[in-house]
Amino acid sequence: MELYQLRQFQAAARHKNMTRAASELCIAQPALSKTIHKLEEEFGAQLFIRNKKGLECTRQGEILLEYADRILALSEDATRAVSESLGDAGDIRLCLRSSAVLVSNVLKDFIHEHPHVSFSISSEPKGCDLLIDSVSSAYDIPDNAHLLMTEEICLAVSSSHPLAHTGHISVEQMMNEKFIDLADTPSYAGVFNSIFSKCKKTPQIAYSCNDYILQGKLISLGLGVSFVASVTWTSSSLPENISLLHIDDCPHFRSIYYQPLGSFCSENQRIFEHQLEEYFKNLNN
Repeated sequence: MELYQLRQFQAAARHKNMTRAASELCIAQPALSKTIHKLEEEFGAQLFIRNKKGLECTRQGEILLEYADRILALSEDATRAVSESLGDAGDIRLCLRSSAVLVSNVLKDFIHEHPHVSFSISSEPKGCDLLIDSVSSAYDIPDNAHLLMTEEICLAVSSSHPLAHTGHISVEQMMNEKFIDLADTPSYAGVFNSIFSKCKKTPQIAYSCNDYILQGKLISLGLGVSFVASVTWTSSSLPENISLLHIDDCPHFRSIYYQPLGSFCSENQRIFEHQLEEYFKNLNN
């Protein structure tokens, strides 16, 4: 079985459509169909069935797709290793699901020191070299991941808030607050639901936005409150007239980690990982 056959099958399975797969691979659709037919003859089994949604892998097709993903990933790792040995720096494929504000500082310094290295950034881990994410419990960090930092979740309020000077708030007191929600942010929703899971009612959502800068401005104007990660928040360029309150009866934390995803790790990736660790270590001091 040739690598080109595996790539064509993988593309067809991913797109669930022969035309789109052929377009991605820059080949004619009849050639792609011929490859799939040859693979079905070789396996002695049907790899795809057609339904209203397009192509769907059969059980045999799913087995072959798993094999293709592993083989093609190993092939790509080998190619990158050879390229690096020949002096081609290549790029670092980063899946950034959390702490974008903090990681951007590391990226800025790294790119300044290594201008020959480029980054591609995605929100999905497939095809990436490195994942940076956060979880609500350090126990949920994957086995081969590395903890960067654990930070407290606090309630951000305007400095004019009645409790701003106390530095503390209870869950019961938060029930009367109007919250500023971060839309399409699973980590924020997870914190919100975890803190209020034992309550019979949830606080009112006054505003919903998908930008932490806008969120900060709304809080500073006294238009609502929001849960924020303490270290990340104080390290960002946000309005100064905001106070962070500790949640007394329901302390909550999040752990930030990085996880290598591929079997090949370039020298540039190792340097970047080291800079990540040093940056977060300094934040904790």
